[in-house]
Amino acid sequence: MTSPKSSQSTFHPLPDNASFQFYSGKGEDLHFYHANGFSSATYQPFIKALTQSFNVSALDSRAAWPDIGKPPKSRSWQIYGEDLIAFIETHYDAPIIAVGHSLGASSTIYAANMRPDLFKALVLIEPAMVKRSVATAIKWMPDALLKYIDPVKTTLKKQDRWACRQSYREYCQQRRSFQRFHPQSFDAFVEHSVIDDGNEVTLRFPKAWEAHNFSRPPYMLKEISRISVPTVAIRGKPNLFFSEEIWQQWQKCQPDALFLEDLQHGHLLPLENPESCYRIIVKGLELLNLD
Repeated sequence: MTSPKSSQSTFHPLPDNASFQFYSGKGEDLHFYHANGFSSATYQPFIKALTQSFNVSALDSRAAWPDIGKPPKSRSWQIYGEDLIAFIETHYDAPIIAVGHSLGASSTIYAANMRPDLFKALVLIEPAMVKRSVATAIKWMPDALLKYIDPVKTTLKKQDRWACRQSYREYCQQRRSFQRFHPQSFDAFVEHSVIDDGNEVTLRFPKAWEAHNFSRPPYMLKEISRISVPTVAIRGKPNLFFSEEIWQQWQKCQPDALFLEDLQHGHLLPLENPESCYRIIVKGLELLNLD
C-alpha cells in the first residue's frame, strides 16, 4: 500500500504539511473525505464504525493542514479532488472505495472523474452543490459582494478564538446545529476542531477557508452524470444544504447509481448517527455486488 498504482502523474504532489490519518480495521481499503468546516478527526466515532468492515484512511481538506495560510484566489473545489488523487497515488497500489461527505463528496466526484482508475466504488453522502442558476449567479457576482451573502457572511462573522477548550465546549453546547450530534461525535468535534494558539484555542479549519469554500458552490450534476465508477448515493432528510429537487435530479442524471436514504437525520448524518450511517454504507456496497 505504498507505491503508486499508475504511471499517470499527479496534478501536484502533496506538500509536507498535508495531514492525514490511517485507521486499522477489517476488510477492504477505504478513504473518507470530510465536510467543509470540519477535519477528519472530528468524525472519529463514524470512522471507528467504518473500521468494523474497512481499513480506513482520511486525508484532511487542505484548509485543515497546519500553517496553511490564506485561501487562494481561485475558488474552484477541484483542487481538493487533485489532493485526493495525489494521496491515493502515494499510498495505494490498487483501486479503493471512497466515501465522501458534503464538500468531501463533491471533491471525491472531481477526483473520480479525473482518475476513475483509482476507485473501486464511490459512496457519496449529500455532495455539496447548488442549482445551475444559483451557481451561475454566484460565479458572476463580485467578490466584494459575496461576503455580504449567507452562508459566507455568517461564517466570516462567527467567533473563532476562545480562552480555553472548556470555553469552546460551552460555546458549542449553546449552538443548535451541534445539539443533534451523537454524544460521542460531539466530544470528538470539540476535541479536534480547535488547536492551541498561544494561550488560547482557535479553529483548526479557519473560518476564512470555510467562507472561501461557501463563496463558490458548484453545480455538480454535470460532473455526476460523467461518473463511471459504481456509486452509492446517500441522503438524509431534505435540508438547506441538500434539497429534494437536487436528489430527484441526481437520480435522473446517474440512473445506474444506488440511492439510499436516512430520513431520521439531516445533512450531518455521519455525525448525528455514526453507526446508522455506517450500516447504510455497508448495505449499499453489498448491493453493488462489486466482486
